Amino acid sequence: MPVAISLALAFTGTVVSPAFALLRTGVVLPGTTVLIQTDPCLPQPQVTSFTADSLNVALGQTTTLQWTVQVPDGCPYRVYLEGPGVVQTVGLEGTMQVSPLANTVYAVQVYFGPGLATSPLELTPSNSATVSVGVALPPLVEIKGNTGEWKALLVQALGTPGTAVRLARDVDMDLSGFENIAVAHGVSLTSDHELEPLALASSVVSTTGDLTQSIGALTTETQSTASTSVAARLSPTLEGARPTASWRGGLELGPRLYTTSRPRALFSIGCDSNDLNPVNVHFSGFRIQGPHQESEDGDDNLEQGIHVTSCVGDVKNA
Repeated sequence: MPVAISLALAFTGTVVSPAFALLRTGVVLPGTTVLIQTDPCLPQPQVTSFTADSLNVALGQTTTLQWTVQVPDGCPYRVYLEGPGVVQTVGLEGTMQVSPLANTVYAVQVYFGPGLATSPLELTPSNSATVSVGVALPPLVEIKGNTGEWKALLVQALGTPGTAVRLARDVDMDLSGFENIAVAHGVSLTSDHELEPLALASSVVSTTGDLTQSIGALTTETQSTASTSVAARLSPTLEGARPTASWRGGLELGPRLYTTSRPRALFSIGCDSNDLNPVNVHFSGFRIQGPHQESEDGDDNLEQGIHVTSCVGDVKNA
C-alpha cells in the first residue's frame, strides 16, 4: 500500500563556524560578518524615449531620430544606434538625421553590466527601443549601389505596383539568401538609361523608335551600349521621359544580379491578394546568375531565377 510521508525538519543549536551557517533572507547570526554587494545596474538601464520627427518620408528626404537613455550611476554601459547603414555608438541623449532608401526599422540598444568589457555583446544584458520609418517611392527608382540598403530598395520597388526600376551600369548585387522576391503587376526591371545629350539623342529616334542615324553619331557614353540590336525608345510609363537604351548590348554584359545560395525562386511573379494576374511585368537588359555556371541536374539543383504563376493555373519557370 502506498504510504505518503511528510517530514518537517527543524534546526536548533549553536553555530560554531559562519562558513557552515544556514542563513535565511534577512537573518544575521551573532558573530558573523555579512557583506552585501549591490548591483550598480539596478534599476536596469532603459531607453526611455526613441522617436522620429517624421515616420513617413519620400525617397531622398531625411528624418531626425531622437533618443534618451537612463543608466544608474556607476553602471558600465554602451549605447548603439542600429539600422541599415548605421551601426555606431552614441551618447545617452542625442539626435541624428537619416535618409533611408527603403522602409527601415531603427533601434537604440543599451548594453550594460560588469561583464561588458569581456563578454560578447550578444551575451550581455540589454534593453532596446525601435522606430519604423516608411519610405514612399517615386514612379521611377534608380538602383545605383550594391549595399544592404540598395537591396532593400530593390525589393521594395519590385513589390510596388507600377514602378519602373532601373539598374545602373555598374550594379553587381549579391542577393544570396533572398528567395521569392515578389514582383507586382506593372513593374519593369531594366538597365535602361537616358541618352545624352537630349538634343542629339532625340535626333536619332524616329517616330517608330528605331535608330535612324549611325551609332557613331552618339556620345561616347552611349556608343558602348547602343548596339545595332538595341533601339532607343521613349518609356511609355513616364511622361516626358528622355529616350533610353539598355546597358546590356553587343559591347557590354550589363549589370548583374546574382546569388550563391539556392533559392527555389529568386524572383516570384504571381497572383496578388486580389487574384490579379501580374500583367505588364517587364525584365530586360541585365544578367541573373545562379550558383552554377552551367546547367545542373538532380533534386539538389532545383533553384530558379524567375518563377511565374498564373491565376488560372499556368506556371512558367525561367
